[in-house]
Amino acid sequence: MRIAICDDDVFYTKQLKQTVSNCVQCGTISGITIFNTAEELLDAYEKQGLRYDILFLDIKLKKLSGLDAARVINNLDNNVLIFLVTAYTDYVYEGYEVRAFRYIVKPFTYEQISKDMRMALKHLYSSER
Repeated sequence: MRIAICDDDVFYTKQLKQTVSNCVQCGTISGITIFNTAEELLDAYEKQGLRYDILFLDIKLKKLSGLDAARVINNLDNNVLIFLVTAYTDYVYEGYEVRAFRYIVKPFTYEQISKDMRMALKHLYSSER
C-alpha cells in the first residue's frame, strides 16, 4: 500500500507519518511519501505518473489549496482514497465535492487514525470496488 501525505506543517506531517507507520492494523505499507505543497504532489501525479492508495491532504496550503489538488487528482486517479486533514471544520461540505473518504480535524489522535485506516483498508480490499 502506497501512502502520501501533503501538508506544509512539519509538526503534523511528522506526527501523521509516525501514527500511520505505527498503526499495526494498517497492513503492509510499501512507503509513505511526504509532499510540502500541492504543487509537488500534482507534479508527482501528472509528470511522474505516481499513484497512491491513500492520500492525506491538508486543505490550507500556501498557494494551491488541498481541495483544488483533490479535484485534479480525482480526474487522474479514481482509486485513491483522500483523507482531508485540517484544523478547520468550515470545509466539510466541500470535502464531499472532492469525494473525500474521511475528514480529519487537527489535532488528531492515534485512535482516530487507526480506526480510519482500518475502514480504508476494508474499502480498498473489498470485492465491490
